[in-house]
Amino acid sequence: MGDTTPSIVKAARDGDLDKLRAALNNGADGNARDALGCTAAMWASGFSHIGCLNALLRAGADVNAVGGPHYAYDGTSALVVCCAHDTNTLKNGRKKKGAASSETVECLRLLLSRGADANAVAGDGATALYNLLQHNPSVWVDRGVEALLDKSASGNKHSITFDNHTCLFTCVDNGHLNCCAMLLERNCDVSARVNDYGGDDVLAYAASRKKIQFLEILLKHYTVDSVNDALLSAAQNRTGVEKMRSVELLLKHGANVNHASKDDGVTSLMHCAEVGNAELLQFLLRKGADVHKRCKKVESYYPINTDELDDAEDEDGPETAIAFVREGEHSKCVEILLKHGAEP
Repeated sequence: MGDTTPSIVKAARDGDLDKLRAALNNGADGNARDALGCTAAMWASGFSHIGCLNALLRAGADVNAVGGPHYAYDGTSALVVCCAHDTNTLKNGRKKKGAASSETVECLRLLLSRGADANAVAGDGATALYNLLQHNPSVWVDRGVEALLDKSASGNKHSITFDNHTCLFTCVDNGHLNCCAMLLERNCDVSARVNDYGGDDVLAYAASRKKIQFLEILLKHYTVDSVNDALLSAAQNRTGVEKMRSVELLLKHGANVNHASKDDGVTSLMHCAEVGNAELLQFLLRKGADVHKRCKKVESYYPINTDELDDAEDEDGPETAIAFVREGEHSKCVEILLKHGAEP
């Protein structure tokens, strides 16, 4: 069976403006679809063929038409496709060409000017704003994000396939600092939490990834309780100058050095002992961390000496930081804790 793709769809996919105009002049349907359920406008948007897209929209193509059941992301609109510029969204063996460019932003602006829904959601829960942040470098993203926000695009929608992330988390992951600031200016929800990393909010998420610049702008939007939780996340990383800077920054903004997790009572000092970060352990102790503070019994952590292991497993009592030092490891941390009065 031969290729049944309408000529107007082929022209839009290939960026052949002359053939597309000829097809329109001969009465071709501007909303024609291929076997995947993709319209000509979706193909033109996906490959940033601005001339073809403009011609289609002038001819009356539906700017908010969505992909059919055989489309890679069922329910995806041309705007969402336009912003997912780094993915193989359109499945016919053709990969989209590189990351977002000025042409991508121009296509995005054109679609919005013709009434594209800035909050349309694809089958995977992704919006145009989310896709733009997820799949592209910063060089053109700022302009696109600004255009979407000007049309009231929401940064609070959760992407089903990316651990329930919102756009703020995606900014942190991909280094979109300016976009993060823009979202915060538009009152993006800072209380949203992700499915991974124990349900962190974006402040704790940034702290766990040692994203100092993001912490600096996010801290203005959080209460002390959130800053305390972020300290626990920061202390779980093993090493690095950025980790120390993250902890210093959080303490400077009011984090309690002895704050304990509501679930199990674990403190930052305990996390440092467990991962063996002697430098940060000393720093926390200088800031007043309590070596005697106890948490609930945590079966995944082991006492220092094998002689104590059997006895400890039978105890129901809580543990201090020194019990978090893994057996046979991190002797420097043991030495530091004992020097500060910890009981062996």
